[in-house]
Amino acid sequence: MYIALFVGVSVMVYVMKYFKVFQTGSLPYFNGLSMLLAVYFTGAHPAFTTNAYVLVLLAGAYALAGGYLGWFIGWFNVTITFPRRVTSARA
Repeated sequence: MYIALFVGVSVMVYVMKYFKVFQTGSLPYFNGLSMLLAVYFTGAHPAFTTNAYVLVLLAGAYALAGGYLGWFIGWFNVTITFPRRVTSARA
């Protein structure tokens, strides 16, 4: 499995050469990749099965859900930390 993930990540890095979106967004691309690998290798997801393919997909789903949760918490933090100015009502 480790060899398959090494080959898969190597292919993903090689593909970056041909797609502009992966070149300009390389930081989020690698952050998402590292998040997926971190969730998979630490086992930070429930293991409903022993099928390796299902476990990788499950780790990807948990990493994606964690990314969206982090986005929402970041947005909420900025929203409550920097309130909008209240303008006085003129009669």
